[in-house]
Amino acid sequence: MTAGFVLRSMLRESRGARGRLFFLTACLAVGVAAVTGVAGLVDGVEAGVRAKSREILGADLSVDSRRPLPRELDGLLADVPGLERTDLREMATMAAAPGPDGKPVRSRLAQLRVLAGRYPFYGEVETDPPRALERPLGPGETVVAADLLPQLGVAAGGTVLLGGAEFRVVGVVVREPGRIGLQAMLGPRVYLGGEGLERTRLLGFGNRIRHAALFRVPGDASREELEGLKERLEKGLPGAAFLDVETHHDAEPNLARQMRRLESTVGLTALLSLVLGGIGVAQIVRAWLEGKAASVAVLRCLGMRPRDVLLFFLGHVALLALAGSLAGAAAGSLVPLLVPAIAPDLFPADLFVAFRPLALLRGVGLGVGVALLFSLPPLTALWRVPPARVLRNEAEPLPPNRALRWGAGTALLGGLFLAAWAQSGEALHAAAFTGGFLLLAALLALGARGIMALSSLLPRERMHPFLRHGVSALARPGAGTTGAVVALGLGVMVVTGMGLVEGELLDGLRASIPPDAPSVFLVDVQPGDWEGVRGVLEGAGAKGVDHVPVVMARLSSVDGRAVEDLAREAAEGDRARWVLTREQRITWRETLPPDNRIVAGALWSDPARPEVSLEERFAGDLGVGVGGT
Repeated sequence: MTAGFVLRSMLRESRGARGRLFFLTACLAVGVAAVTGVAGLVDGVEAGVRAKSREILGADLSVDSRRPLPRELDGLLADVPGLERTDLREMATMAAAPGPDGKPVRSRLAQLRVLAGRYPFYGEVETDPPRALERPLGPGETVVAADLLPQLGVAAGGTVLLGGAEFRVVGVVVREPGRIGLQAMLGPRVYLGGEGLERTRLLGFGNRIRHAALFRVPGDASREELEGLKERLEKGLPGAAFLDVETHHDAEPNLARQMRRLESTVGLTALLSLVLGGIGVAQIVRAWLEGKAASVAVLRCLGMRPRDVLLFFLGHVALLALAGSLAGAAAGSLVPLLVPAIAPDLFPADLFVAFRPLALLRGVGLGVGVALLFSLPPLTALWRVPPARVLRNEAEPLPPNRALRWGAGTALLGGLFLAAWAQSGEALHAAAFTGGFLLLAALLALGARGIMALSSLLPRERMHPFLRHGVSALARPGAGTTGAVVALGLGVMVVTGMGLVEGELLDGLRASIPPDAPSVFLVDVQPGDWEGVRGVLEGAGAKGVDHVPVVMARLSSVDGRAVEDLAREAAEGDRARWVLTREQRITWRETLPPDNRIVAGALWSDPARPEVSLEERFAGDLGVGVGGT
């Protein structure tokens, strides 16, 4: 048989069922659109971050810490020819607009960045006027983000207050690299020079400055070369446990992990919608073949073997599935194009690669594969069509080929597992998805059988004719009740499951909030401002106004052992190491809050000695108990 003959035969065999076959392509198109949209979104973010990783970091290599960087840093990299270094300091502070008396009238949380050197090495900070950051900023000059000025009511060239000192705005940042995800929501950036920072009161005791050094390696350094430099610094610098060393390849690792986690969960939900389309394909193919029994008998009489007939109809399904999958992939490819426009802060257009061919191929491949897998079980009915059907419609069907039916079912489950594995990237998740689907489908099929049995037992004499015929149709041979119940049950499960998850999350959040929980939190209210803040709140009708002092501190030792030694012994990525090296929040009260309870020891048992109480899990991470130091 030639390809032209096969195509003409397929077109001829579709007569009288084109409405059903169009619905087959529509079922697949919806599922493929969901799969392609999720895959394209995740791949687009990762590709964008990967392509712009140097611009996100602004360098090839960075070292940062909450402590001043060790002096040995330059010595460890002295043998790298042409290496460039820029130092920067970052901290959160309040930017304010000065009033007529010089006191602040409007304020806004901002990210202060102090530069000492060329920045950035890669990418460009676009300013108005141009190149405002290419020269060192003077002691009284600042460059601020464009969205800060209208919030403070200050115009370009005006004055802002930073750390108690006035600075003239000599430039406005229009666009800058390294602003992606939640980082872009922490506040607009403000740039100062080193002399400008010295004029402020931000360098006093207890400051929370992040120190960083950015390095540009000459030439196009390979990943292996940068990883070698990173390893050298991590092993050679004192206090390496308190340092964060990363290359531009490590840029936004949390974002990549979160996107992969999103793909694993949302991708399986999208696959479930495609599976529902596959169930629809199985139902349509079954109904289609029932009307083609005479045609199958003719093909058998013309000498075609059952497997040839199977391939003939399977090729027909494959072409229809390809058409539906291409339509769905085209629709799904619009999702990555729309997301940057809807959420530009989370997905900047310049850090997002919208067209991902592999995502399209993945969606089309899954769509065609699912359609073929779900069409196999109904296509096994071709073996039961006898050639004698050409002469006698009442010819007895041939005995079923049980091995073939079991083989088709096994292929269906195996293919479903592989599809789930491709979507989630986790074999365990794929096995749970496949097992859960099989269990739910079996329960729904059992329920359908129960409905069919019940419908045959119901008395129909007094039923309305419409209802009587409807109940009778449930148990008729070939009615498709089982497939319809399974498809509808799975569809309802998807919608209900998402609603239940949302409800459980909201209920959990509501249950975790005490009835007398405060409705508003104010953070970083200074001691000298508290009475004024309290007066404003009470004047506005606030009740139960309370305040808790909080200061930041760093651990020095645990039971006489320096945290540097303890952190060095802790494994990389271990929570205990993170607890030792991060800053801690300390508060003090005469009595415990009502929702706190003592699990060991006694509160303020020895007034002659300074005492501290620790949260239970935190104490376990530190390895310290009652009586420790």
